Amino acid sequence: MDGQVRGADALLMALETLGVRYIFGLPGDTSVGFYRALVKSRTIRHIMMRDERGAGYAADAYARFSGKIGVVEAPSGAGALYLMPAVAEAHESRVPLLAITSETELKFRGHGVLTELDQVSIFEPITKLSVRVTSPESISWWIERAIHLACASRPGAVHIAVPKDVLEERIEVSKGHSNHLEPQCPLYRPLPDLDEIDKAINALLKAQRPIIVAGGGVIRSGAWDALVEFAEALHIPVATTISGKGAIETTHPLHVGVVGENGALDVSNSTLEQADLVFFIGCKTGSVATSHWSNPKPGEKRIIHLDIDPDVVGRNYPEAIKLVGDAKATLEAFIDIVEDEDLTRAPWFSGIELPEYKPRREPPFSGRDIIEAINSLVDDEFVVVADAGTPTPFAAAFLSIRKRGRKLMIPRGFGGLGYALGASVGAAL
Repeated sequence: MDGQVRGADALLMALETLGVRYIFGLPGDTSVGFYRALVKSRTIRHIMMRDERGAGYAADAYARFSGKIGVVEAPSGAGALYLMPAVAEAHESRVPLLAITSETELKFRGHGVLTELDQVSIFEPITKLSVRVTSPESISWWIERAIHLACASRPGAVHIAVPKDVLEERIEVSKGHSNHLEPQCPLYRPLPDLDEIDKAINALLKAQRPIIVAGGGVIRSGAWDALVEFAEALHIPVATTISGKGAIETTHPLHVGVVGENGALDVSNSTLEQADLVFFIGCKTGSVATSHWSNPKPGEKRIIHLDIDPDVVGRNYPEAIKLVGDAKATLEAFIDIVEDEDLTRAPWFSGIELPEYKPRREPPFSGRDIIEAINSLVDDEFVVVADAGTPTPFAAAFLSIRKRGRKLMIPRGFGGLGYALGASVGAAL
């Protein structure tokens, strides 16, 4: 494309060059210019949703399942406001999401234009970056910057507001063109300090009853194979949080189940209580996973905490051996270190056995009846998207996973109702 283009064209060109293939959303008065550019794109498919919140949830699920940036767009005013629950969920759940909102014209700001709203300010508390683009020349730079931030370190949501007149303004094509390649998430895989790695390995080898608690960070990192290989090498049972379900097969002999105060079985929590060392991997150690920090209690037993976010590591267990790094890269490093170890510790965990359950075939059905029906119908490649609230504990406790990976998606950031319907669209792509 030679000559001049509009700001909206520059925006689409930047997204195309960065490998974006799907944009979720629906149009409004301020986004007409964006849609004029979008219909000319040969590589980006627009997924029309029924409202902005559902569009955001779809982009969230697409990002979770694909490992790529999820992109959602919304018009000004109420459209931007209705997108906020989805952006907040993605950010708190560490999902790389780019939210693009169109705004009323810059030249009329402060005059009471219909749907005028300070969208940058309202998105700031729930994003890593919230910025208004004030010139079409800077659009591609901000798109690259935002996507990089969304995928780097602790993934999260970013927001770019583009006024209607900036979308319509013309610029030379060379000023609006991006030259970068498609980013993947995680963008980087840092390793913890080597001294801390040595401390962690030594503690694990000395422990008599160690246990791993795998959180959502294991899933985001794609670390499930490394996790199981490491656990098998040291005979360590593996529990998960709700977000970490899928990190190990539910049929694996080292599988403990979900722990915490939501979606956990008593036998799973009691196994965690018996451990003398807890290795949290990709887990925020929040109130649910730790039963409000009562299992384990701070200072009660040895703790190792691995997470990519330095603000999370050791936050609730300051006595922990602190490992700041990517779950997959760190576990692979652990495997290399322990492969020659002569482990003398006897396995202390003999597996979880549940009483036989016969699902009802006539109403009224329980939550478990529904999950057991799903178990009987799906194959090893399935993905289940469950809503917040009542579906969560039943899916967490009873969904069978025969092939590890991202198999269950639940909005654990803020638990907003209505997630599953929109998210199922994004997961299907």
